[in-house]
Amino acid sequence: GTRGKTTTATWTGHFIADSVVTGNSVTKPFLSVLEQKAPVAVTELSSFVLEYFEYIKRAPEVAVITNLYQDHLNRHGTMESYARAKANIFAHQQSADTLILNANDQWSQFFVDQKPQARLLWFDTEPLAIERDGLYWHADALWWQENGERAQVVRVPGFVEAWGEHNVFNLLASALAARAAGVSGGVIQSRIATLPTVPYLQEITGQTSNLTTLHKA
Repeated sequence: GTRGKTTTATWTGHFIADSVVTGNSVTKPFLSVLEQKAPVAVTELSSFVLEYFEYIKRAPEVAVITNLYQDHLNRHGTMESYARAKANIFAHQQSADTLILNANDQWSQFFVDQKPQARLLWFDTEPLAIERDGLYWHADALWWQENGERAQVVRVPGFVEAWGEHNVFNLLASALAARAAGVSGGVIQSRIATLPTVPYLQEITGQTSNLTTLHKA
């Protein structure tokens, strides 16, 4: 996606035991983990890298597109060209694979129109349309929906206050990716309290209080 990739990849790796997280990161670029062995690789991919997937015909078993906003048009030229580069992440997926899309993003329909072969799952900060399977946010909890049936799977009170509303999308995407990889709701629940922060991203480092405004007569 355009935003949220690093946090979503980091948190997905946090939920999946013994995984290695790599990709568009100053701390773990691709080359740094080539010799590392792990059962699962959680890989953040930019549109610049995905351009080459048209030729190498590789596909992840679980693909996530977080969102799409106007960016990198100096390279891609148009939003459609940018979206097509992103779509390469699922171009070679098969029916046994999973594609995860943001129900709240206007470009998700474009990706659906490309007729992905993978199973389609959705995430949203509102209840999902009844015909969609996936994970959504309601009343400080993550709810799983499948075949029209809904069930609360993870309870996260105070998450918005601690992490901000924008990170609800990242939590949904990463938890759904982990679930698609076989991680249970119980494991996800147990690891939310230790979610890592991502180095170098914007964050609150301190606050001042009891400020007094002085007025000169």
